[in-house]
Amino acid sequence: MQKALIATAKGLIIYDFPQDKNPVLTDMSFVGFAVNMIYVDERTGRCWAGVSHKHWGQKLHYSDDQGQNWKEAALPSYDGATFNDGKRAKLKQIWCMSHGGSDQPDVLWLGTEPGGLFKSIDGGES
Repeated sequence: MQKALIATAKGLIIYDFPQDKNPVLTDMSFVGFAVNMIYVDERTGRCWAGVSHKHWGQKLHYSDDQGQNWKEAALPSYDGATFNDGKRAKLKQIWCMSHGGSDQPDVLWLGTEPGGLFKSIDGGES
């Protein structure tokens, strides 16, 4: 059965698409929070969600059961990077995610605002 994970400003909506039937709303996650990025790694089936909390800031979550349960992942660090005006870079949003090539089975790329490109070589563990 196919699924659709739809990121919205009010949460993540999950639909199932039974064969020869209308889509069925099966779950909602992160209700009330903006989900600005959703990515499914087709190599592993792991789902990733960039979630924006007004109080706690940007968070990164993953699910190994098609969105039924979510765990929080470590966020990338700018390691003291500063802008030209001397202000420290701070993660505002996660915009996109992609996996490495077929010869890089544990590589994930994460694009952020402010402009940052982060690479994980251990499947997102760090």
